[in-house]
Amino acid sequence: MITENESYLKKMTSFGDIHPPPMHTFCESLIPDGTVVRYISGWSALNIPDKHGDVADWHTQAMLHSKKLVVAGENYTSSPDLSPSDLIDVRWFIDKHALDWPTHLCATTERAVCDMVYHAVFVRGAVPTIILSELMVEIDGPALSQRLHQWLATSNKQQHDTLKQWMNANEII
Repeated sequence: MITENESYLKKMTSFGDIHPPPMHTFCESLIPDGTVVRYISGWSALNIPDKHGDVADWHTQAMLHSKKLVVAGENYTSSPDLSPSDLIDVRWFIDKHALDWPTHLCATTERAVCDMVYHAVFVRGAVPTIILSELMVEIDGPALSQRLHQWLATSNKQQHDTLKQWMNANEII
């Protein structure tokens, strides 16, 4: 039985028989508040080629062999304000590797980083371990900075200090 959420996502992600690269980002309206969207995120997403065919991390084969998958909405926390443009369709990657994954939606590099930072700071209360300068792709610094500053405005003192520490270490103004 298809749930309303699955029906919405199916409609949102139906591209016919397209097997990217190039991949497609979703550019429809914002995902409705309260909608739980399962998508690949964190280090898993950084090891899947992005819409340009580039990977942000170099552990793709290790990720595939470990069978451990970070899925926001399932075993990982999604950062606030998910929009369709934060997700890409990676069915081609799943099909290519004959994977049985719970979703074909994957966070963009920027979204995966946001989720990692959010999870570390606001869920675990820790400084994020991701170091932006070690990624193999460029990050949209101004967009990331804007999101992080929104979080600073609503964080408690410990979260604020932890997030600022990570931002300073990663030279985010």
